[in-house]
Amino acid sequence: GQLASHYAPRTRLLLVPVAASFAIPAGQRVGLLASQHHETNDRFEAVRVLSMKNDPVEAAAKLFRYLRELDAMNLDLIVAEEVSEQGLGTAIMDRLRRAAR
Repeated sequence: GQLASHYAPRTRLLLVPVAASFAIPAGQRVGLLASQHHETNDRFEAVRVLSMKNDPVEAAAKLFRYLRELDAMNLDLIVAEEVSEQGLGTAIMDRLRRAAR
């Protein structure tokens, strides 16, 4: 797991602070890896929420499964929301940054 490519999906991954402010490019099929549920999530082709309870342990446990699921959907782009870099959130952000390379 030391190589950045170890975490990278085939589909391009873009990190954003908040999904609600992301403008989906016209004609693109975009999936969302959300840190938590938002009302605007329905704009995306597919959505996976890391934790409905904002629980970093649950988010870490679901991270790679959800990345693989989104990657398998033949999307043009995966947008991942940043998580708070406190405690386990630091490790989650490290993995997301590696996946976004």
